[in-house]
Amino acid sequence: MLDERLRVETERAEELAARLAMLERQHEDLRRVATEVEGRLERAMEYIRSLLTADQR
Repeated sequence: MLDERLRVETERAEELAARLAMLERQHEDLRRVATEVEGRLERAMEYIRSLLTADQR
């Protein structure tokens, strides 16, 4: 009975470790995407500012 419980808990720990690894990869992917989007947004805002400045002249 103890061996069975140990086996079940070991399997559960392995499943949780695999899930954690997957979530960490997804988090890293999302962080990269967010950084890219932030850069694009900054460039777009700068472009809009330059258009507004040119329009005000």
